[in-house]
Amino acid sequence: MKKWIFLLVAAVFLLCAGAATASAATPKTTETVPKLILDGKEVKAAVPPMLIDDWVLVPIRTVAEHLGYKVGWDQDRKQVTVRDGSTEILMTLGSKTALVNGREMSMNAAPVLLNDTTLIPLRFVSESLGVQILWDNKDKAVYLYTADAGKPAADEPSGNGQDGGAVPESPAESGQGTDSAPGTGGDAGDAGKPASGGANTGTEAPGGGTDRDEGRHQEEGPSGTPASDPAAEPAKLKEIRYQPNVLVLTYTGSLTPVVHYLTGPERLVVDLVHAEFAEEFSSGFASGIVPDYSPVLTEPPASGQIAEMKVSGDPHVTGIRFSKFSDNPRTVRVVLDLSALPPYELTNHEDLGVVTLRLKPEAPPVPAKDRYIVVLDAGHGGSDPGAKSLSGKWEKDFNLSVVKKVKEILSKESKIQLVLTREGDTYPTLDDRINLANSLNADLFISVHGNSNTKPDVNGTETYYWRPESQPLAELLHKNAVAATGFKDNGVRTAEFKVVKYTTMPAALLEVGYLSNADNEKKMLDEKFQERVAEAIAATIKQYFKLS
Repeated sequence: MKKWIFLLVAAVFLLCAGAATASAATPKTTETVPKLILDGKEVKAAVPPMLIDDWVLVPIRTVAEHLGYKVGWDQDRKQVTVRDGSTEILMTLGSKTALVNGREMSMNAAPVLLNDTTLIPLRFVSESLGVQILWDNKDKAVYLYTADAGKPAADEPSGNGQDGGAVPESPAESGQGTDSAPGTGGDAGDAGKPASGGANTGTEAPGGGTDRDEGRHQEEGPSGTPASDPAAEPAKLKEIRYQPNVLVLTYTGSLTPVVHYLTGPERLVVDLVHAEFAEEFSSGFASGIVPDYSPVLTEPPASGQIAEMKVSGDPHVTGIRFSKFSDNPRTVRVVLDLSALPPYELTNHEDLGVVTLRLKPEAPPVPAKDRYIVVLDAGHGGSDPGAKSLSGKWEKDFNLSVVKKVKEILSKESKIQLVLTREGDTYPTLDDRINLANSLNADLFISVHGNSNTKPDVNGTETYYWRPESQPLAELLHKNAVAATGFKDNGVRTAEFKVVKYTTMPAALLEVGYLSNADNEKKMLDEKFQERVAEAIAATIKQYFKLS
């Protein structure tokens, strides 16, 4: 089931009038004790965050010093002071009024002293220290994200504050961050290495995939993300779409995508820097063909909320979460929860306004054999002519011509036994083609087609597959085919075509070009062009089996 799961921020807890004081009896607490996660790392303290009178309070020294602030304590006045270079915050036990650089600010609950530890309201931490807070109801955890996730914590205090007294929470109890990442939630900070180029091979701690700008130096902003012009209008994220092995993000404007890899559990995080949700936003799933897109959510999550879509039946992705992550710089965060991490590639098609995160499962090793059986399928045939070209030629004839040329090229290759689903103008049903390949226990299946569209300007080469084990074949075939055709690269896609879904070996369907496009058609009906396409298919088969 796919649905919204709004993870509420702690600030929405109901206001309770009773305030605790240093001399009061122990406040009423609930049994639930939230975890505190700062920039992707769980922080432990002598007194953890607590639900007190329906408000979440956090230990101030633990939080502030991990954010790089200095904390002081005035025993006589029962006052806590939090300072950095430009900010001074003064809070008094039992009082809901704080002073921030001399200006009064109200808190929804008063600071309390519990077991020699000062706790203050979580909402005030967000308002006064400039951090984003999110509440993960699943893990009962509080997540705090800073704009400067990579900022080092202040040196361990000696116990003497600037006000001459020790804050009643010892340095040893201030809670050093662990190396463990949060189970779910915002997935923030520098726990994952931002990708600036180089495909993740999975051979070491993965840091990301290619962004088509490998080796390019980028000026970095907060948290290692490339800097953007804060005065420029942010890009608008219009759609989040997931199709097998591919996350597709469409937008208008200009943005910078950065991918992080986090563990415990494994997940991939995509930050869209200098972006916000568009008013007309949707998210959902697709089989790999855009018209098949099925929106699930039609509104973006509000500030402080995380939206979630459950993914079922996928070999790698179990869920997708997204939220407004930061206001400075404006950033949208999309998280893929993973059952296993394959290599991946991040690409930003700026001219199209599309970011893709493609999971690239490794091809299973092809066992060495004396002979490999390959089934080549010329699409359509006989009573099913397929698409009609602009000049009145039929797709079935183009398909068969290419397939026969492949057979001729590979006829002298002793290690490849090529089987055609049809060698003349006949029509084997789709089930016939599938049963032939499966009964032969073939090693590969490739179906060849010409495409068509009602819009005459639509053109290009595209390759389809369905099962994950077929993706390496589809990508290899597509790369060779695009080089041979010289047509527009429409990419590798997933679709539930029967011949690639129900065959039991790696299978791909190649749409060479559009017979409905004048330029594509003219070239596709040329003998030399067909020979180049046939050479590309033959080369794919030999390369797949490592015979060349």
